[in-house]
Amino acid sequence: TRDAARHIAAGVRAHLGRLAHDRTLVLVLEDVHWADHATTDLIENLALQLTDERLLLVCAMRPDLGSRAWQLLETARARTPTAAGAQVGVVQVQALQRGQAEELLTELLDVGGLPSAVRSLVLEKSEGNPFYLEEVVHALVDAGHIVREGGRWTTTGPITELALPGTLAGVLGARIDRLPDQERRVAQTASVIGREFATPLLKAVMREPQSAPPELERPLGKLTVEGLLSQVDMARFADYRFKHEFTRDAAYQRLLKKRRRELHARIGEEMETLFGGHREIAKDLAHHYRLGEQWLKTALWSLEAARSARRLYEPADAFELAEAALEALSRVSDVAGDTEDATALHAEVLNELVSLGMQMRQHEQLELRPLLQERGELAVELSRQVGIERALVQSLVNLGNVHVLSGYPR
Repeated sequence: TRDAARHIAAGVRAHLGRLAHDRTLVLVLEDVHWADHATTDLIENLALQLTDERLLLVCAMRPDLGSRAWQLLETARARTPTAAGAQVGVVQVQALQRGQAEELLTELLDVGGLPSAVRSLVLEKSEGNPFYLEEVVHALVDAGHIVREGGRWTTTGPITELALPGTLAGVLGARIDRLPDQERRVAQTASVIGREFATPLLKAVMREPQSAPPELERPLGKLTVEGLLSQVDMARFADYRFKHEFTRDAAYQRLLKKRRRELHARIGEEMETLFGGHREIAKDLAHHYRLGEQWLKTALWSLEAARSARRLYEPADAFELAEAALEALSRVSDVAGDTEDATALHAEVLNELVSLGMQMRQHEQLELRPLLQERGELAVELSRQVGIERALVQSLVNLGNVHVLSGYPR
């Protein structure tokens, strides 16, 4: 409900206010361009309400003009000088200049014997991208071109030619390919789970039938030392994360599409077993089942995610998730046993869409009203077909409300 969202915002605001009472507090939020509506609304609430606290709110995001986060930034910047807009600053990160890139490369890799032609090639390929420079250094180490001896880096032999991929994705992909078999398999499987992942889930997914869970401490430790992963301390359902989304994507893209589909389905099953009682992961379950092409499960968990979003008073997100559930149901095959379950679920999804539609006042929009009525009528029909009284009552109530609010019948 809207009250619940207000209470959550008030609780977070009060907690941060207490922390910032006696000392300056810096709150850093990464990848804000991927934030959902609830998160961006919370950020907006903090920015507007904590104006008298010693709080620096740093939001790192890509310049995605269509994202909710970017719209929030534009709104904040446009505010009057006496409001929170006067305290908003934007730092646009540009590519490094040649001299800056040279300085960074020297800091990362002060190598005796590194030919100037190789150094120039690395700088040229990087185009001022510091992450590319860092990954090239890792690639040189992984390939055995340079080693650390006596406290400094040195070449293992003449580097007359160096084949460097022209893109960051190519550099990262090459690093993944050079990993030992076990580490590569761990990295690729974890990449299907997501940017962050839990070791128990990874073990369950990688466990072979009739076998003990695999030992992952050593390969995860090696991947961490290699700079591909880092440990996470505060996440509820994760203890490791890929250093960067590009790293995760490079490992993911190395898998065949068929293997990705199999892993997504397996991850959904194991995640449901381990964490299915926590409805906050419903959206993740829907995601994995969708990419695993398990359409009935996709619809089930998309609906649950929609209901969770609605409880947080996020009707737009809820409506989008309910539409995803409806689309998944259109792909359910006519397998014995699936059809009846799909029909009952179809009625539930339609009821959710009609309820959300009324909450979003779609009945007042002439172009949307016919679809709302059509879905209400179909929900009644399907509920009667499966003989579930609760669903039928809900469908009839929804349809009646649509008619009344639409002024029909006259």
